[in-house]
Order: sequence, then structure tokens, then C-alpha cells
Amino acid sequence: MARSMIRARIWGVVRAFLWGVFMSVVLCCLFGDNQHLELNRREQPPQYPQLVKEVCPMTIFRGGCLCGAVRYETTADPLNQRVCHCQECQKAIGAAFNARVLMSLDDVSITGPVSTFYSSETLERGSCSRCGSSIFSRRTPAGVIGLTAGSLDDSSLFNPDMHFWVSSKQPWLEIADDLPQYLEGPPSKGY
Repeated sequence: MARSMIRARIWGVVRAFLWGVFMSVVLCCLFGDNQHLELNRREQPPQYPQLVKEVCPMTIFRGGCLCGAVRYETTADPLNQRVCHCQECQKAIGAAFNARVLMSLDDVSITGPVSTFYSSETLERGSCSRCGSSIFSRRTPAGVIGLTAGSLDDSSLFNPDMHFWVSSKQPWLEIADDLPQYLEGPPSKGY
């Protein structure tokens, strides 16, 4: 009888620990940060926060259009984050450049009424069919989609790594950062 009581107590402790691990991972994945871990850091083994960091994606981009009818969310880190100064992007976005987050198509879910058109043979641009906000540019054969930085819920997450097509940039625009600049397209990576 004493052994069964000891087993029951051990099993209760293990269940409580596993439940805590499970709930922390769920909260991390839902909220995309580790802030809730700070509250209980003393109660957790030192390797536990690292486990949560490995299970949860580093950055989740969420966004949508001006009227809120179109929404999107990503499930992985971006392939890159860049600023395009080509004339096609200037026309499509209605601005001096297109700041965009490039993602794999499989890592983005989009809901809502989207209108699309092809600005070239392989580049399809999407906008909200209600308010007209520019949301993405998609290259389906390459399996990638560029989400416009202006449509992000938190645009401070945008962290560009280069400028390209600077030969077409607006003459009044001065690029003041130290990021690499390419006169035309960036070095090809197959997408």
C-alpha cells in the first residue's frame, strides 16, 4: 500500500510538471513571446525556456487591409525582408518603394476578399477587393509571396536586409541606411 501511495504522489508531480510545460508552450505559440515565462522562472528547470524557444516560431507576422476584411498570418520565419524601388512596385503600391516580407507560400494563410492581377507573367499582386489596400505580390511557380510591410499589424517587425532596383528609385529619396544596394535585381536565390 505504501508503494502505491508513493507512485501516486510521483505520478501527480510528473503530471503537474507536464501540464505546466504544455501550457507554457501553448501560451508561447499563441502570443509569440516568452514574457509569461518570467513570472515562473524560479519554478522551472534552467533548460525549460530554451525548449520553449525551440518549439515556438521566432516571429509571427500578422496583418491585413485597411478595412479589416482581409487578414493574414505567417507560421515561419521569412526568407528575407527587402525594399524594392522598381517602377512596377511604385505603381502597384502607390508609393516610392515596396517594403516587403518574403515568405514561402506554404507558411502564409490569407482570409477575406482578395482581388488579384498579374503585373508580369509570373508576378501576381493581391489587394483587398473592398478597400483596395495592397497586401501581397506572389510568385506561385517559385512558391513565394511578398507581404507588404505597410499591411503588417506591427510594422516595427519589418527588418530589411537590402535595397534593390535602386536605379529606379525616386530622385528625391535618399537611402540613409548602410544596407546593401543593387542597381537592378538582387542576387538570385531561385525565387
